[in-house]
Amino acid sequence: MSLTRRSFLSTSLGTGLSALSFPVIAFSNQSPNERIRVGVMGTSRNSIGGDGRGTHLAAQFAQQENTEVAYVCDVDSRNVGKAIEAVSKHQMKPPAGVGDFRRILDDESVDVLVIAAPDHWHGPATILGCNAGKHVYVEKPCCH
Repeated sequence: MSLTRRSFLSTSLGTGLSALSFPVIAFSNQSPNERIRVGVMGTSRNSIGGDGRGTHLAAQFAQQENTEVAYVCDVDSRNVGKAIEAVSKHQMKPPAGVGDFRRILDDESVDVLVIAAPDHWHGPATILGCNAGKHVYVEKPCCH
């Protein structure tokens, strides 16, 4: 069968009109892929008393459209509270504070593990995060 301009246009028009007949509600459901849930590991204060890198990263992720910081994690509960406060300024739902990052890995709804813990945790946490099926963001020191 040869394709003529007339048959192409009539087929295209029919396809376009049938697409319009679908209810709009079918297209209004937001895909889970359009919302990224993040867990941040390591929120300690830096050596000069400012917010740690993890707290800063968590606040930055919370400011991104379609991104939710679901967890902040630190072994020092004083740091967790400050990180929750920093994130809560930028999103409606405050993140859960945990002391063990494996709780983040256990949550299947979390897409990304952000590692801002001390350097000796970068390797093990990255491996465990990848094994748990998470995307991993880790900043390595430039001197290593």
